[in-house]
Amino acid sequence: MALPPNRDTPRLQSLMSKLRAAKEEITQRWPAPAREDLELIGAIIVMYSYMDFNLRRFVEILDHENLLPTRWKGKSGSIPIGDVETILESMPELTSNNVIAFQRIKQGRTLRNLLAHFAIRRFPDEDAYVFVTKYAPDFKRVLGHDPEPGMVMASVADAVQIRDLRKMLEGVMQWLETATRQIEDEHFRRKGVLK
Repeated sequence: MALPPNRDTPRLQSLMSKLRAAKEEITQRWPAPAREDLELIGAIIVMYSYMDFNLRRFVEILDHENLLPTRWKGKSGSIPIGDVETILESMPELTSNNVIAFQRIKQGRTLRNLLAHFAIRRFPDEDAYVFVTKYAPDFKRVLGHDPEPGMVMASVADAVQIRDLRKMLEGVMQWLETATRQIEDEHFRRKGVLK
């Protein structure tokens, strides 16, 4: 599972410093996400569900049009979603704006993975989140070793970063829905199914 790259900004450094200095058990003592946090997080996860559905519709048509790379011909229904994104962003017929939209979907997915698979707590005195996991493969991939008993892997995000992602994704999701419908309609018209 792809996770967001480490961004070393002054704000995130400050949040990580506060996290490291915390004396209490953050997973038990720090506040749980508030209702509006859950709405924000849930909205992003649901948006990715719709986008994944449309990405798969899009690549299915490319498969039927014989436009997929040889490795994936006839296999559009089982292509891992990361490969679907890579295929679509590298299609030579796409305009640069379409490529950028697919890249944004791919980049945003890393944060979506964090939201969907890590436990989330709020900083008690900041508009920010901390994400924690005990998943050994993520430890190995990010930190290069398995977790010791009692050890957690943590990441932080400014809440404004998550809100900004949601705004960007709303536009990209609408674009993808329209683009997918257009490519399907064009395909079915050529096949004589649509007039």
